[in-house]
Amino acid sequence: MLRIIGAAAVSVAAVVGTNWAQEPKPDTKSSSGEDNLKASAGHTAIVRPGNSEYKQGIQAQQKLDYAKAIAHFTVAIKLDGQNADAFLQRGACQAIQHRDRDALRDFNRAIELKPDFADAYSKRGTILLDANRTDEGQRDLEKAVELNPRQADAQYLLGMLLLAMRNDPPSALRHLDKAAALSPKNGEVFKGRALVHRRLGNVAKAQEDESRAKKLGAVP
Repeated sequence: MLRIIGAAAVSVAAVVGTNWAQEPKPDTKSSSGEDNLKASAGHTAIVRPGNSEYKQGIQAQQKLDYAKAIAHFTVAIKLDGQNADAFLQRGACQAIQHRDRDALRDFNRAIELKPDFADAYSKRGTILLDANRTDEGQRDLEKAVELNPRQADAQYLLGMLLLAMRNDPPSALRHLDKAAALSPKNGEVFKGRALVHRRLGNVAKAQEDESRAKKLGAVP
C-alpha cells in the first residue's frame, strides 16, 4: 500500500511490514491468550476453543504464509466467535494481501468485541487512511495512541497526517519523536521526521534524520 499524503509518499507496508502479523506480547491484554494462561493452584488452565488453530495461524504468519494463516484464523473464529485477536490477526493478513474490505470487516469486529483494543484501532485507521477516509482514519489513530501510546505505527502515520493534511508541524513532530523512540531502526520514521524539521526550519536536525534514514535503508 502506498498512501500519498501531500508531498510525501508514505509506504504503509514499509512502516507496518510483517509486524502487522505478530502474536500479542505477553504483557498485552489479549482476549485469546488471557484465559489460556489463567490457572489457579490445583486447577488446569482453561483452553479456549480454537486456541490450537489460532497458534498455528500465528506460526504461519511468522513464516509469511498469509493464505495459510488466514485459513487457520478462520477456523479459530468458527470455533470461537468471540476471539477478538483472531479477527485482528486475520484482518492483518488480509491487509497485507491488499484485501482491504475484508480486513476492515475483521478490524470492525475486533473492536466490537474489545472496545479498548488499541492495535485494532491502529490497523483500522491505517486502512481508512489508505482509502482516503482521512477524518475517520485520524480518529482511529488518535484513539490507538490514547489507549496505548506505544503504538509506533499509529504515532508515525498520525504524525505524517498532521504534517501534510492538517499543516500542524509541531504536533506532527511530537508524534514522530515518539515513533522514532519506539522504532529506532525504521528509516521511514526518520525520513518523515526530517520533513517536519525542514518545515520548521531545523535544517541541521533534518540533515541528521535524513542521514540516519539513509543508513537504515529508507529510499530518499
